Amino acid sequence: MDIVSFDFTNKELFYRSIRIRKEVYVCEQNVSEELEMSDDGLDVKYFLLFQDKQEVATARYRQTKSGIKIERMAVLKSHRGKGLGTKLMEFILNELSSSTSEIYLNSQIQAVSLYLKNGFEPKGKHFYEAGIEHVKMIYSVCKKTPTSFIQR
Repeated sequence: MDIVSFDFTNKELFYRSIRIRKEVYVCEQNVSEELEMSDDGLDVKYFLLFQDKQEVATARYRQTKSGIKIERMAVLKSHRGKGLGTKLMEFILNELSSSTSEIYLNSQIQAVSLYLKNGFEPKGKHFYEAGIEHVKMIYSVCKKTPTSFIQR
């Protein structure tokens, strides 16, 4: 497994990321392609997770007025349930570990448990984005319990 970060200028990696997002959001979840491609650009940091040299998961983050927003987290259906989303999120949070900005995301309701395991907490009421129920989640480094400290 390898994870790479890149920006919009790396067109090859950007289009590989887009392919995953289209498969997950546009094809599986019926999100409009126009909405899915919104806010892509130079001020966005992208990530791809590769398994056996094939891209299987992606995410991005960008600075907003409210802090750093993690977005477009997507794992191909054939690779879900293998902990890859957690690995990708841990990589992103490690990169952001020195940030003083609030780190947040809008989680689809069915993905809340993934983000809870990674130190995020729900904040506020549920809302709909692209016809899908979401909740805002805020990262709290103090809520994350490293696996190495859990007694067995």
